[in-house]
Amino acid sequence: MHHLLLAAAVSLFLTSSASEDVIDADLVAQLAMTPTFAIGQVGLVGHISHGEQVYRRILRSPSGFRIFAELLRGRVATTEARLYAACGIRHLAPAAFDGMTRELRAAGSSASVLYTDILRRESIGERGGLLDRIKKNGCNASYHLHH
Repeated sequence: MHHLLLAAAVSLFLTSSASEDVIDADLVAQLAMTPTFAIGQVGLVGHISHGEQVYRRILRSPSGFRIFAELLRGRVATTEARLYAACGIRHLAPAAFDGMTRELRAAGSSASVLYTDILRRESIGERGGLLDRIKKNGCNASYHLHH
């Protein structure tokens, strides 16, 4: 009986570990449509945004680089989703960051960015903009993204 319980526990652990690596299309679609870019605790109660939760899950996935590359190239992804993808590329392949974000930088657009409980529109590509700050500091904490 003891061996049976141990086998069941190991099986449950392996199944749950393997399922964490699987990123389904719905999860990618949720990130692709995110309307706000936020890193760190946000809102009055200080929670991690849904967009960041999805970003971090993809980041841990073996297919993370491919997914982030597709989001960066994708025409259907929001600008905010493409910023999360830029964060992923910066973390997984820093040497590829400039080349892979060139088009996003050249677009000259802006994004909705949430810092704690303050929502602002910010430039992406201009000097000192979000992409410069992501390149310099990464996306591990929101204070790195402030001006």
